Amino acid sequence: MRAYWLFVVLSLICIGCNSATNPLGERGINHVVISLDAKTVDAIIESDVMEEFGFIVTQNVQTENDAWQGVYLIGSKTYVEIFPYGTTDWADKGMVSIAFGVDSVGDVNRVEKNFTERGLTPYRELKRRPVDDGFLDWFHSIRIDQQGPEIPKGRLFATWLMEYTVDYMESPITKREKAESNSDTISRERYLPDEYASKQMRDVVSAQMTVPKQDVVSNLPMLEALGYSVAHEDKRLVARNAEGTIVMNYQMDDEPTGISMIEFTLNSPVKEKNTHQIGESTLIVGPGNYARWEF
Repeated sequence: MRAYWLFVVLSLICIGCNSATNPLGERGINHVVISLDAKTVDAIIESDVMEEFGFIVTQNVQTENDAWQGVYLIGSKTYVEIFPYGTTDWADKGMVSIAFGVDSVGDVNRVEKNFTERGLTPYRELKRRPVDDGFLDWFHSIRIDQQGPEIPKGRLFATWLMEYTVDYMESPITKREKAESNSDTISRERYLPDEYASKQMRDVVSAQMTVPKQDVVSNLPMLEALGYSVAHEDKRLVARNAEGTIVMNYQMDDEPTGISMIEFTLNSPVKEKNTHQIGESTLIVGPGNYARWEF
């Protein structure tokens, strides 16, 4: 145990050195992936409350090697990806994942360099989507908790880093809005549509979950490489950056795992607290500039 904490301290020191020479641009949560019971997923799709709260769509997604259908709650630059239990390899009961995003070209390379300089071996891949005449490069992805495209069996918490490609953003096929500046070329905000602006929800700012401690430890290097401030508490790990907070409660004994709360910023403040039951979940909007979704 003493050796583990020494590793963490030394890792943080190295992160500071690397950040000074290879600073990352804007980065944070790209999206949170959660698995829920089918009753709750159906309630989300059918709910007038959820329709008013956020921009919700059901989408079929196809890549070069995979395909899936998910429900998407989409904000300004972040979103929630929702699956009924067991419908994909990453939607087992009690599973939750976080995809982080960067807004500057080359940041995935910088994070990969960070890992290799620390003696770690990340897994990297380029996701491509089919188009009429072949495939279009979609995003670069890098993981540190696995060494292949498949999430290890039994894993209940996973993270990865995404960097959208310039080709995808600039393609007439994808119809993305014109970049506002060089820093917006591959930004999360540019990638997502603007329909959120007519809804209440703006962005994900916090996620809280219960997951096995060993899964948290496996993903700790990702949090460190992205510059999160990590606090090791008695029964949980709390990671913070300028965009928000991630709370990972360690599973105790046979305690159920999975997402427990997601917090959002709103497009405009709400005067009174409004509580809504959505299937087996509870959406609490206001008062003020925030809402939280409890599971």
